[in-house]
Amino acid sequence: MSELPRRILAEENAAAQAALRADLDALGASYVDAVGKYGEVQGALIVTGITENQHKRDLYILAYTIVRADEHVSGAERVYLAQLAHQLGLDPATVSHLEAETGARIDASPETPE
Repeated sequence: MSELPRRILAEENAAAQAALRADLDALGASYVDAVGKYGEVQGALIVTGITENQHKRDLYILAYTIVRADEHVSGAERVYLAQLAHQLGLDPATVSHLEAETGARIDASPETPE
């Protein structure tokens, strides 16, 4: 039986967030905190200021692929994706298309052994 990954401590998470923010600042990237359904700040960032349409689509596809990895998009993940789509300026029709296309590719992929 494989061992479950260790949950990181709040201090480790804070340090990782600070390092990520420093890296993004060094790159000159703009970003906002992801906010939960009830207004609480989440432990995630959303990069903003992306201007090229293909980059916007690629970022959304990447995020959707990550949250869909366990074959279920939770409510919190759905809120995050909605915020990301808003920040990227993607309309609902584009988001639906990207999710359907990406979901079909994921479903068609062979399962990898654990």
